[in-house]
Amino acid sequence: MKFKKIKILSILTLFLLTLMLNQKVVFGLYYVSFLKSDKEVYQSDEILYINASWGLLYSPPQEISYVQVKVFDLYDEIIWNTSKYFNIGYSLSDEWNVSLSSLDLTFENQSSILIIKFYHYFRDHEEGFSNEDYSDEFSIKIFKKNITCGFPENGTKIAYGNILTIHPIFYEWTLEGTQSPLENYTILMQVFWNSTLLFNKSGLTNGSGVLNFNLSTIDHLSYGKNKLLFSIEKCKLYYAKTFNYSIDVVKKDITCEFSENGTKIAYGNILTIHPIFNEWTLEGTKSPLGNYTILMQVFWNGTLLFNKSGLTNGSGVLNFNLSTIDHLGNGNNKLIFSIEKSKLYYAKTFNYSIDVVKKDITCEFPENGTKIAYGNILTIHPIFYEWTLEGTKSPLENYTLLMQVFWNDTMLFDKNITTNYSGIIFFNFSSSLHLKVGINRVHFIIIKNMYFNEKCFSYEIELMKANIGKEIIKFQEIQPNKKVELMIFYYFLLNGKIIPLENQEFQIEISFGEKTIERYFIFTNQTGFLNKEILLEGLNLTNTIDYINITVIFNGTINLERDIIIKQININKAGLHNEQNNLYIIVFTIFLISIIAIITIIPIYYFNKKKRKVKIDDLTISI
Repeated sequence: MKFKKIKILSILTLFLLTLMLNQKVVFGLYYVSFLKSDKEVYQSDEILYINASWGLLYSPPQEISYVQVKVFDLYDEIIWNTSKYFNIGYSLSDEWNVSLSSLDLTFENQSSILIIKFYHYFRDHEEGFSNEDYSDEFSIKIFKKNITCGFPENGTKIAYGNILTIHPIFYEWTLEGTQSPLENYTILMQVFWNSTLLFNKSGLTNGSGVLNFNLSTIDHLSYGKNKLLFSIEKCKLYYAKTFNYSIDVVKKDITCEFSENGTKIAYGNILTIHPIFNEWTLEGTKSPLGNYTILMQVFWNGTLLFNKSGLTNGSGVLNFNLSTIDHLGNGNNKLIFSIEKSKLYYAKTFNYSIDVVKKDITCEFPENGTKIAYGNILTIHPIFYEWTLEGTKSPLENYTLLMQVFWNDTMLFDKNITTNYSGIIFFNFSSSLHLKVGINRVHFIIIKNMYFNEKCFSYEIELMKANIGKEIIKFQEIQPNKKVELMIFYYFLLNGKIIPLENQEFQIEISFGEKTIERYFIFTNQTGFLNKEILLEGLNLTNTIDYINITVIFNGTINLERDIIIKQININKAGLHNEQNNLYIIVFTIFLISIIAIITIIPIYYFNKKKRKVKIDDLTISI
């Protein structure tokens, strides 16, 4: 700076001396007092302010001289210059306002550098001499403006079928950090889906820097994630820049409400189901899915039994009547309601469970454990009911059951039998045809079918042996001929009728005290009569016996009880003891005579043995 001042002073001194001496100037003289701008850093849309002061001395017309300010870029190319100043004088000055946006600027590393130089030109026509040089310069740095974009929300979700209005706001920033709306500026918007360009359009920001776009999910977007690019093209004022915005196009969600899941229904009934379908906005509000076709399928054990499409009504309700006979299977049925994939909705299924069960059956017996004697008829009348799942019962009308009778695990009888309109079975059990003595178990069996599970109801009948009946026709005491006459009619009752006890073995015992004197076995005849004559004289009764007991014994059968008749006979009345005593005396006398004879003969025999021989064989004893 000191050197520059000295130079200027020297030029001024020389210039003044020339004027004073009025001598001819043979070379141009100039000086630059200053060359400057208002700042060192600019933005590309600003005005470059240049101010200069100089002095110029030459002698026209022999000499031509002028000064000029030139602006150079990074490549030393002139991109702007002032006009030529030929005025002679000192303390000359001027200022220039250069619009940087009008210059052809070159930017490297986000900036551009301009060099401003003060040039002097001189030419001497007589001498044929010319020269151009610059004596002063300075540089400035230029930056393009930064642009930012504000989105109300990034990552917006929108349901297919709707219109999305987006309004990003663009700002330009000064180097001092202040922002202002990017007004009336054209911005390119592009929509990409899976790297495919779906839509592009340029738009103009308004006075607030807002760019408004209406995007149709049908025409401009696709399902899933869409990438929106807002592009600032490269220009003198701004660098090329892009802003990303994400939009997820989703399909509306659908829900289904069932009045009850896991419904039970008895086989044979009709089930009416009415699920309600709703569609949901992304804001969480629902509305009925009206007039929409939904496919219903019924699966049982993995087998498709039924499928049909139905249309929801205005309230989103789908009404279906399902027959347990035609559309469902016994057990668990899985109902699937399917929303087919469409532009508005994703494919979706809703499951509903129906258990088709068989009705329960109960049986009421007037009495369980009935006892009956052989020969009688037992009438039973159990009542059968079928039950709804709600717990109400009704008679099991006109239904055929299997009835079986078991005795000691042996089946005695079976028969198919049908209930009447009141659910009652009437059956007459004959003790002789259907039962055996002891415990008889009667089973009423519900055969497994589509309506009912197999079930067995048991009824117990105890058949007891019957007591036999008897009528004593004769059981007379001792007759003159010394005998007892016995005639008894035996019978039993069968179904209320008298049946003679024919061809049955009886035992007749004659006893005194605990001693059995005689025993007879005898059978009744075909008319049920037991006839017997007992001769008392052949019983060898002693004098100590005053009476005898006659016992008639029937040992019973599998169906009849044992029976005994005991009658006592006084034998003194028959005079049997006197006759027996006389017989005893005769026998005893003969016995004594025999003994005496033997005693007498034996000694005589031995005495006469030697004298004569006596043949014992000739000895005869008569009694």
